[in-house]
Amino acid sequence: MWYVLVIFAIILGIVFEKSKLVSTFQLCLMWVMMGWSFGNADYQNYLTRYTYYDSSALEERTEYLFFKLFRLGNNIGLSYEQFLILISLVYVLALGIIIKKTSSNPNLVYALYFIFPACVETTQIRFSFACAFVLLGFILLFNENIRLGEIYFSVLIVIAALFHIGTILFMIMLPIRRLNLKRTVVYTGACCLVIAIMGMGGANKILSLFPGMLSKLSYIHTFTFNSIVYWMIIEIIIWTFFLIMLRTFNHFCEHNNLDKLQKKDYIQKVAIISVVVIPVTFFFKDAYRIQQLLCILFYCFVSNIYPNGIIEARGMHKIVFNNTRLIMLVLCVMFALFYLFIVVLSSSNFETVFIPYFENNQFFESVF
Repeated sequence: MWYVLVIFAIILGIVFEKSKLVSTFQLCLMWVMMGWSFGNADYQNYLTRYTYYDSSALEERTEYLFFKLFRLGNNIGLSYEQFLILISLVYVLALGIIIKKTSSNPNLVYALYFIFPACVETTQIRFSFACAFVLLGFILLFNENIRLGEIYFSVLIVIAALFHIGTILFMIMLPIRRLNLKRTVVYTGACCLVIAIMGMGGANKILSLFPGMLSKLSYIHTFTFNSIVYWMIIEIIIWTFFLIMLRTFNHFCEHNNLDKLQKKDYIQKVAIISVVVIPVTFFFKDAYRIQQLLCILFYCFVSNIYPNGIIEARGMHKIVFNNTRLIMLVLCVMFALFYLFIVVLSSSNFETVFIPYFENNQFFESVF
């Protein structure tokens, strides 16, 4: 039943791209799937932290602002289930507003989001919440009419890092306005070299600047060499595929006279700089999560070059699928499915993330 609902939301978003009713349904379903979810990989961890929020040991293991949210929720008498519903609503509303402001076809973006990374974001609620600030930061950074965009971006990244330290990695995107594509490649190589030289000791010093990070530093050291190598290989595969797909769509834009598209170069530069995540993974495995937000940015980029599938004739609206539209749709779905497979379906996340996303939901259990 729940699988069918999500598939239905995906199909509706693809077919009825301008329908406000469909977008409302998609956002409501996102909220229900996230806010009432339970039993996934991180659920018990968050439940324990929320219940025993005043424990000094747990406070050290929780980022400063998210700990303050836990305290606020407890002070106003919310159970963890109610707290999760509330912050999920805030996140979904923020995501909806940001996508609507960024994309000319938000329903398509929501549809692709349901394929990936919806199930992962439902599990990693703290990182997802932090990424709302990062997305807003990118909007301000990409808008050259906002003179202080780089300052706003920096402030929002710091705020996001106080919800989840992994988002501090997005700070490397700060010079994007000032770099062309060639300089972006050089900048990326320099960042990789600095990270390799800096190593674990440098990472510890940077992370220790943030409140609540002491336990994070010991957590980083717990990964085995095999697990680190595994995730580095996964990252190399992911970023190679991401860059190939981005290059494919860039070629498509040029071939179809869509090169005037705003923000196209920014998305390419973001993808190139994100290669820095590969060496970072060696001492901070959670770095792979950056791809979730990049997928959303990519969906917004693609949606702005996606041909309109609705034509008006004799006062009636007719849905059409031309070759260009069909090819782009297939590529988009393949892109989302690839990420779903490599990150979720081919790993233990299938049992701890994918299955609970569809089968463990208190709202559906109470209604049906």
